Amino acid sequence: MQPWSSYCPTVKVNLMTFLVLIDDHPGSSDQRNAIRENHINYQQGFVKDGTLVVGGAVLDDENAVIGSAALLRCQSRADVKRWFKEDPYFKSGVWKAIKMIPLKIADDLFQP
Repeated sequence: MQPWSSYCPTVKVNLMTFLVLIDDHPGSSDQRNAIRENHINYQQGFVKDGTLVVGGAVLDDENAVIGSAALLRCQSRADVKRWFKEDPYFKSGVWKAIKMIPLKIADDLFQP
């Protein structure tokens, strides 16, 4: 059986996987929309190097954006915090709080 990381060749091996949940500050949707392009440009490097596996907006029941979620491959929680604090959404006051949840991927579920 191949390890989970082999299904994403750009993902670095021997790193921790984190589910990251981020709350937006209430009323920050205009600011979020205004700097979205900067946020996307910042994140593209992490996609290319395999750090950011997947990410996107978290929606409420009315489909309004209330935060973000991401799956990251990093060496430590400190790396996740650095990724969070350097993002334009955090620097501009869109992102408020982060929750980092370490994951153990179920390799046996992801077989070709």
